[in-house]
Parts: sequence; C-alpha cells; structure tokens
Amino acid sequence: MHHYRPDIDGLRAVAIVPVVLFHAGLGAFSGGFVGVDVFFVISGFLITRLISHEIDGGTFTLANFYERRIRRLFPALFAMLFAASAVAAWLLLPADLVDFAKSVLATGLFGSNFLFWGESGYFGRAAEEIPLLHTWSLAVEEQYYILFPLFLLWVAARGRKRYVMATALVTAATFALSVAYLPIDPDATFYLAPFRAWELGLGALLALGAFPAPHRHALRTLAGGLGIAAIAVAVTTYTSATPFPGAAALLPCLGAAAIIWAGSGGHHPVGDALSLRPVVLVGLISYSLYLWHWPILALWRYFAVRDLTPVETAAAVAMAVAAAVVSWRWIERPFRGRSGLFDRRRLFAAALAVMVLAVGASAIAIAAKGWPGRLEPEVRLLMAGASDRRPRNWTCENTPAEDIRAGRLCRVGSEQAAATTFLVWGDSHARVMSDAIGAAAARAGTAGLLALRVRCAPLPGAHRSEDGSGDQCHAFNQSVLDFLAGAPAVTDVILAGRWGLLAEAARYGHEAGEAVYLTDGTPAELSVPNNQRLLERSLRHSVATLVGLGKRVWIVAPVPEIGWDVPSVLARAARFERPPPAAPSRVEFEARQAFVTGLLRELDAQPGVEILQPDAVLCPGERCSVVHDGRPLYFDSHHLSLHGATLLEPMFGTVFGR
Repeated sequence: MHHYRPDIDGLRAVAIVPVVLFHAGLGAFSGGFVGVDVFFVISGFLITRLISHEIDGGTFTLANFYERRIRRLFPALFAMLFAASAVAAWLLLPADLVDFAKSVLATGLFGSNFLFWGESGYFGRAAEEIPLLHTWSLAVEEQYYILFPLFLLWVAARGRKRYVMATALVTAATFALSVAYLPIDPDATFYLAPFRAWELGLGALLALGAFPAPHRHALRTLAGGLGIAAIAVAVTTYTSATPFPGAAALLPCLGAAAIIWAGSGGHHPVGDALSLRPVVLVGLISYSLYLWHWPILALWRYFAVRDLTPVETAAAVAMAVAAAVVSWRWIERPFRGRSGLFDRRRLFAAALAVMVLAVGASAIAIAAKGWPGRLEPEVRLLMAGASDRRPRNWTCENTPAEDIRAGRLCRVGSEQAAATTFLVWGDSHARVMSDAIGAAAARAGTAGLLALRVRCAPLPGAHRSEDGSGDQCHAFNQSVLDFLAGAPAVTDVILAGRWGLLAEAARYGHEAGEAVYLTDGTPAELSVPNNQRLLERSLRHSVATLVGLGKRVWIVAPVPEIGWDVPSVLARAARFERPPPAAPSRVEFEARQAFVTGLLRELDAQPGVEILQPDAVLCPGERCSVVHDGRPLYFDSHHLSLHGATLLEPMFGTVFGR
C-alpha cells in the first residue's frame, strides 16, 4: 500500500485557503477560485493511486470503493445540508427557498453542477445569493467517482500497460474540448464534468507513473518551487474576468501536479513546508471547511441585506473554521475506515436514508412554493415583483429572421385598428416596455408590431462578444431593416436598448455577470472606447437608414439601472426591518449615462428623430424610484416590471398623439 504523504494534505491547505479568502472578498486573492482546480488534481491523483493499486493486486471491488467514498463524503456533506436547510427554512424568501430546495435535491442526487449550469443564463441569480453553489465541484468529483473506476476496469481488462495511454488520451481530449468550448458556452465549460475531466486526469497520470519520480534533490526543489509559484500567480493575478477554465486553468493545475510529482521522489523545500503540522491540520479540515464556509457567508449576506463589513466577514470565516473543526473531529473521523461507525450494510442503508430524506424534504418545500403564508402581506407584495414580468418563454421574442421579413410579428395595441403603423425594435429593455407601449397605442386607437431579441440591441453591424450570438443578432437586425424597407404603412419605429451597459461595458452596482463588450467581427481590442465607437456608429446607421425610409424614429433613452435585485432586497429589508440600500441618485444616473446622453442629444437635433426620457418619470427627485404603491418598479436590478413599465404609458402616449 502507498505510504501517507503529509505534503498532499498540506497542498489541500494551499487549495482551500485561497478559496475561502476569495469568497470572503479579499482582493489580493482575486483568483482564489483556482483552489478548486488544485483539489481536482489532488483527487485525481489519490483516487487513481488507490484504484490502480487494488486492481493490480486483484482486490478492487466497486462495493469497497463506494463504501470508502460514502464514509469520506456523506457524513459531513449531509450534516451541512441539514444544518443549512434548517436556517434556510426560516431565513429565505419563498422563491429563494424553492431555489434552495432544488439545490439540496440536486446535491443529494450528485447533479448540482447541472442545476447551476441551467440557472446561469440571462436571468440567473447572483452567485452570492446561492448558499449551495459551491457543491457544483462536489458533483463533478462524484460523477468522476462513478465513471472513472469503470474506465480503469475496462482498460485493465485490455491490458494494464494501457493505463497511461488511455488516461492520457482522455486527458488531452477533454482539455482540448475545454479550450475549444469555452468561447461558445463558458457556463457549461465551468460547471460540467467533461470539461473538467482533464484536471482530474493530470492527477491520474501522476498516480499511474506517467512521469518517473525525480530522484535528484535539485530537480525536486525546482519542480516544487515552480509549482507553488504557478499556483500563487494564478491566485493573485486571475480575476472573475479571466476566461476560465480553458487554457488559464493549466497554470494552477500544472502547479499542483508539479508539487505532487516532486514529492513522489522524496523531500524538497516546498514539500517540507507543506508537511508542517499546522499546514497539514488545515489540509485535514479542508473538506469540511469547503462545505461550511460558503453557506455561512451566503446566508449571512442574505440576512444583512448588504455586503458584510470586514468584521462580519472575519466572524463568518472564523465561524466556518470552527464548524469545520467540529465537523472533521466529530462527524468525518468517526466514519472513516472499516472500523468506523456502521458496517457496510448499515452504512449503505443510512446513506440511502439521508439521500431520501434530503430529496423528500426538498420536494415538499418545492411543492409548497416555499411556504409564502409565513410572511407578512407587505413582504409578499414586494416579493411578488420578481415574477411581475412576461414569462421567459414568451413567444413574442426571438422571432426567426424569415418571419420578421414576412411581417409575422406579434401585434400590440388596438384590436380594432385596421393597420399596424409602428414597430418596437430592441433587446430585453424593449421587451419589458412592450405592454406599456401597447396600452398607450390602444388608447390612441392604433396598433403596432414587436421585433424583440434578448441581448440584441437595434445596432446593425455590432453585437455583444461574450455569448456567441453575433450571427443571430446580425440576422435579426438585418431582417428588421428588410421588413421596414417594404412596409410603408409602418410610419414610426421605437428603438430601445440597454444603452448604458453597451457604452460602459461594466455591469452596474452589484449586478451579476461579466463585462459586456461590443464587436463588429473585425480584429479590435475589446474595450470601453471600442464599445462607444461601435455604439455610436451603429445607432447613427440605424437612425439614418430609418429616416431614409421615411420613418419617424423614437429612441427610448436609458432606464435607470439600480445595481441590486429590487424585489428581493426590498422584501428582505422589510422582513428583517432593515433599511434597504439607497437607489441611485440622479447625479449617479447621469454620470453612468454621460456618453449615451451626449449621443442622444446629437441625434435628437436631427429631423425625424425624437428622444423619450424614462428617467424623467423614474427619477422624479434627487434619487430614482424603486417602488410605487408598495410594488417594485423592477423585477431584477435593471429590467422594469410590468407595474414599473405602466408608469411610462403617458410618455409613450406622445408617440401616438401626433
């Protein structure tokens, strides 16, 4: 049997500390998320070493393997799940409790990475509001534990000398897949096991002896030093804007692999440092610390209805460390080894029981819709703002280009109007205004059409670079222009988009998501100046084309962005009797929209162009409004709710009152 290596427990400490400090918000550890990748390499090494040794010795059985995995993972995991669930059942708003219950259910079934991948889309929640988000990495490892032993058994049946070749092929293929797919779907690449398998594969190759152990002390010293330096560089220089995992994950993964490889040949300075007792102790509690730290931070932030202060953050981390020590000593350790609590039959029965309990309790919470009756009516009214919108699968958006050219578009306004005389063209900000526009048109006895596509502002020749939707946006915008060129009855066109984001690239306030850069498909630096250049050029092109077609152009100026999730924050503030954050002031709004305001002022001076100003309604005083008649004006941090959009009906009435 292989001897114990304290340096690997020390490497676990190197992995967990940056993760915790990154999640705590320490800027010096902006790339601390790479600690998870270090864990993947360690797991690949240890599990493969164990399995291959037993296969070679003829003692490997799946029952023994899964018994060890259950003893190692289940006790601490389900203790955390039940404790977090008890707090969540009291703390979370109904919709958030339903989401939490879904994550418990998915975690209990080893599939939370699929859940969080599916929730990471356009209207996904902010990461800091998901208490079990960190379990995605456990799901990846659990899926690895299910598949990899079967893979090694299959290879062994065809000749054990093929271990290295087969594992190397899978490792290389999944790395190439991760690099190639990252620009196409970064969320899938981050969360799903096929794109992470190569990281575990690196550790597996080390365990299979793909690289002979370094017997020269100087070589071990060099490898260990380069390895710890690689991890440190990634931890301190990577940020949330770093395209990840892909090729960027090579640095921390190769760093971890270099340290493990160096230690396989004997002592070296980095290995000796990692073997120090205090470092090893941190490594020993690393699994429990990983489990506990994120729910404590996330639930505390949720209760505070704001960012935690440095003192509160330190207290949360200290609480997580204490919980980890208790979990390791009195939950993890008693179950370890064959002499641990329960024999195999009872262990499997207990594991099945806790899984059924977790899944069943989650299903009850989901069916009960998070028990909204436990909250005060005022809180429920504020909370309802999150669903005060058109459904996500609304059929009036993302119309195929051929249907747009043929005029097969959703109609709004008066049902009695014989012809459609206006068209609304824009992205999700146009989408949320369409009901208010339709109501204003109906009062004026006219009707119009909707040409809407999420993430596609009415900017022919430019599109967002981050989600691979350029071809769709180009086809969408061109088809709108083609339709308008053959539709003389459409005399007015209303353009709406999230202009401020497109001009400034950065999200506003605490909004989740990466920066948004524009591109026209030609080589150019993705930057704010380039965004502003393309925004101005494309918007001027749209206006000039429409005016040339004889259309009157109405441009909806920016809707104020709030920077925090309005329904959730207002409801939590009311429930916990805390003051909500201040809405943006008019000065802050004007500073954010300075470039757009200047551009629209110039366009407004052109014949046939009018600018509509939502901020005149939504920011009536020194600060912008977020609530009206006890109901939120936004369903998230920047999209108007249906109720909020109704305040703009008089403004849109000017379009149809000519």
